[in-house]
Amino acid sequence: MELTNFEEAVVRHIMSLSGTSLHACRSALRHLERSWTLSADYPEVAAFCAITAEEESATAVFNCLKQLRYPGAEELKLRDHVHKTALHPFLLAIGRAVDGWLSRYKPALEFNADLSHDAVERLRIRLSVGVSGKGEQWAYPLPPLNFRLSLNNVPHDFSAELRGIATEKESRSAYEYVRGLANRRNQMLYASSTGMPHWVGTPERFIRYRQSVVFSNFMAILLIHPYAEHQLFVRQAILAFLKLLRRFPQENDDT
Repeated sequence: MELTNFEEAVVRHIMSLSGTSLHACRSALRHLERSWTLSADYPEVAAFCAITAEEESATAVFNCLKQLRYPGAEELKLRDHVHKTALHPFLLAIGRAVDGWLSRYKPALEFNADLSHDAVERLRIRLSVGVSGKGEQWAYPLPPLNFRLSLNNVPHDFSAELRGIATEKESRSAYEYVRGLANRRNQMLYASSTGMPHWVGTPERFIRYRQSVVFSNFMAILLIHPYAEHQLFVRQAILAFLKLLRRFPQENDDT
């Protein structure tokens, strides 16, 4: 499995976790590696492994929030395919909102490279705060997610961005979009009324995108896990995510 230097740094930090979050992350990486190994000879199985890697990384995020006892985290179901599949579209919606609200600050993720002997290397958010005679000036919020997005003192719930994503994918609702994603695993392995599952070409593009999803979930963990205090934006995101899930029909999928 080929990784960029940044992805290698993410893996190094993820491996420093402990408990259930670490186990789920390790499982996600193992499924990714298997996916690449099987891609040439067993593309449908390879795609299934890639989907499983994505779901395991979502499980790691849920475990992280539960471990830190964030309000509402107890409602996240570790074995519910819809809960886990919904996480990535929701994070995409958050990304669109952040781009719209914070674009003038040029937000970016990086590891702090300018370490002193007693500093701890962590993933951080970099924000541009202007230009001086020394060039562009940067700020690094600490903790990185201790802010809120709100309008007229009403917290943003990212539903508009999620509806936009669903519409772009030609789905009638966020639920229809997420449910279709959650059903991909069945389409990869099981025959339907039209015949046997068959992958045309190679699943390289599919696996590479699932890999990017896994690493986006890993980065979310690295922005949350090191901080015992409950960060404001994480609390806002959990409440918005639960609000989304409560709109979905209950399917008794937690098995």
